Amino acid sequence: MLTGVNRLKDLDGNTINQDDVHGEMYIKGPCMMNGYLDNSTATAAAIDEDCWLRRGDIAYVNKGKVYIIDRAKVSPFFNNHSYRA
Repeated sequence: MLTGVNRLKDLDGNTINQDDVHGEMYIKGPCMMNGYLDNSTATAAAIDEDCWLRRGDIAYVNKGKVYIIDRAKVSPFFNNHSYRA
């Protein structure tokens, strides 16, 4: 399963601890951002209560390897254009 800096969660926010179950990937680490400057709403949407950052990637684990298969969301707008990360 994922350990350390990666975690998968289902739509209800529950951690997935099984192989071959799709979920959204979250990351955590010393170089992760603390939040969006002067935007607590965006910070709350991006970082959960345990300080895990939503990557926006749909992934699954199989025998210890992570497979990213899709995007959960489109990245924010920049110059009125939506970019996918």
